[in-house]
Amino acid sequence: MVQHLAGIRQGMKLKASGVKLPEDIMVYENESGKYFVIPTVQVGNVNFIPQPTKAKLSDESLIYHNESIPLTHQYMAAYYWINEVYDADAIIHFGTHGTLEWSPGKEIGLWEYDYPSICAADTPIIYPYIMDNVGEGSQAKHRGYAVMIDHLTPPIVAAGIYGDLVTHCMTRYTSTLLRMMPTTMRAIVS
Repeated sequence: MVQHLAGIRQGMKLKASGVKLPEDIMVYENESGKYFVIPTVQVGNVNFIPQPTKAKLSDESLIYHNESIPLTHQYMAAYYWINEVYDADAIIHFGTHGTLEWSPGKEIGLWEYDYPSICAADTPIIYPYIMDNVGEGSQAKHRGYAVMIDHLTPPIVAAGIYGDLVTHCMTRYTSTLLRMMPTTMRAIVS
């Protein structure tokens, strides 16, 4: 989905906050203007959108938890499109966590000009989150405006093995090994 740059800027509260953002990520330009590219796949009334890249750097692992890096125009345009153009009833973030809750701004008591507030607007964010990651789940709740739906990890049990398979395999291995050894070695091993 492509949205015009000027239209998105009018909808954002950025001028009041004085934030300067990178403008050249996921941008398409032709003779009619400059546009943000927002990749989407729509299935029925559900729209799948990958969370935009947080910054210009190519190594996401270096910038994922870095709260000092401002979000890109395209990142904010994607959330603007979700909230104002597509008019989503809710946003569901899947995965351990996204980058919205790790964007610049206060830790708690967010101001309306902090990035999570601008991006989330008034759209509810639902977050299925694994129970064993309490710290980052808390971050998603307090800074990403998330309603948490916790789930446990699948139980892990010993797989076991069928019947005498281990004994059978070891017996075959030993007999093959003994056949391949010279006679003097067989006496020592057995």
